[in-house]
Amino acid sequence: MVHSPPYEDWDVTLTIGNTLAFEACIRSFLARGDGIIMEEYAYTSGVYACRPQGLNIVGIGMDSEGMRADLLDERLSNWSETEGPKPRVAYIVPYVQRKHEANVRTGQNPTGSSMFAQRRKDLYAVCQKHDLLIIEDDPYCTILSEMISPLDFLQMEPYTGEENPKYTTPKDSKQLISSLIPSFLSLDVDGRVIRLDSLSKVLAPGIRLGFVTASAQLIERLVRFVEITSQAPSGFSQSIAYQLLAQHWGHEGFFQWLMYMRSEYTKRRDVCCRAIDKYLPKEVMEYTVPIAGMFFWVHITGSINGVSSKELGDKFFKRCLEEKVLVVPGHVFKAEKTGGKDELYFRGTFAAVPLDKLEIGIQRLGKALRAVFNL
Repeated sequence: MVHSPPYEDWDVTLTIGNTLAFEACIRSFLARGDGIIMEEYAYTSGVYACRPQGLNIVGIGMDSEGMRADLLDERLSNWSETEGPKPRVAYIVPYVQRKHEANVRTGQNPTGSSMFAQRRKDLYAVCQKHDLLIIEDDPYCTILSEMISPLDFLQMEPYTGEENPKYTTPKDSKQLISSLIPSFLSLDVDGRVIRLDSLSKVLAPGIRLGFVTASAQLIERLVRFVEITSQAPSGFSQSIAYQLLAQHWGHEGFFQWLMYMRSEYTKRRDVCCRAIDKYLPKEVMEYTVPIAGMFFWVHITGSINGVSSKELGDKFFKRCLEEKVLVVPGHVFKAEKTGGKDELYFRGTFAAVPLDKLEIGIQRLGKALRAVFNL
């Protein structure tokens, strides 16, 4: 209903979530020493799953819509055998982040960016040119837009900064689906996309139930891997999901739930962003306004003479802990251990605490920033 893969022999198999599904992909389709394409800043579980397998992670530069197609093409067109085997798999979390001043949306994990239709088409064309498999990791059920991807069910409304903004939300599933950015799966005329979906972010985190959609040939390989590792997902989880989705909600009920979730995440995002605007010193930071997902991505633009970026990041993180607020340092999301600019980022979430505590947390974050930069 949502993706309509443009070829006939696609298939689906259940998983215990996207992390295991990604592990199955890299073990089934890559060997030690192979290269894998990722965004410059990528999902940590993806990065740390690849390194023990001896894979060569190739980070591609990003902009406000995520991975840049031109940089991917340039890197692969000029690939040297001294770098090892040319990559044949690209791992993409299709969210995108944009700076607050541009008042645009985000969704990628960790950066919260959202990848729009033309960028997806451009990336797909580059992957066709260089014959790459695409692992499309979409744990937020992105059929709406943001980290929850631009295609995401959890895509949010545009941020206005107002206390009581008026939003135009879809009235039914048809409007919802028609508003979505096309997924890589919906563009896939070659059967090269492996789409990972999960119920964790949109139904229940502990249910540990997801699904992979790809060509039947690729699904068969993944099923063989799962048979000798995790085996089938929990029967209890499958029974609960079946009773809810098939016998109680149906498709329309599930879409209605997703629209409710979208509304709730939009409210949380707005409280978070208004607090950031109010409490964080703009002279030393900038941030991305999310349009999907549950994260905000702060870029520390200030510097202190004689203090390296790493030292500054450590100092800020320690001060945050002293203020009893927790954010995740951006360097843990860095795909390649070397390369790229030496910039300072931090990721936070607006999904885990009550709204009043969320504002307190942002206030403490601002206090930590001011202390570090003596503002």
